[in-house]
Amino acid sequence: MAQGSEAARLRSTRLPSSSQTWSPLAAGFLAGAFESERLDPEDFRRTHPFAELDLSRLRAGLGRIGERRGRTAAQVALAWVLQGQAVAGAIVGVRTVQEAQELPGAADLRLDTAEVEEIEGSIP
Repeated sequence: MAQGSEAARLRSTRLPSSSQTWSPLAAGFLAGAFESERLDPEDFRRTHPFAELDLSRLRAGLGRIGERRGRTAAQVALAWVLQGQAVAGAIVGVRTVQEAQELPGAADLRLDTAEVEEIEGSIP
C-alpha cells in the first residue's frame, strides 16, 4: 500500500522506469463495499492479508474525501494510486457493470496535497 518504497526503488534505477499496479483496491478492501465479517465463509478475502489489518481509518478517510469531491471511496483510492510518482497504470478487476462505469472516473481525479496526506496518514 505504500507508494514511497516503490518510488524510491524506481528512482534508483538508471533508466526511466514505471510500474503497473495490480489490485490497487486491495481486493475490494479499500472500496468500502463489504464488511469482512459478512463474507461467505469460502470467500478468498476472508484469508487475505488485508483481512488482518484494521483499515477502518483508511476507509473512512477515502470515504470523506469522496464525499467532499462527489466521488466514491474506490475512485479516491484508485486516484491516489494513479498519482504515484512511478505509476504508469493500474489493473483493476471489476465485478459489476456499476464498477465498470464508476472506476474510470478516477483517471481525471487529482488529489491535492492535503488529501494525499490524509490518505497516507491513515495507512496502518
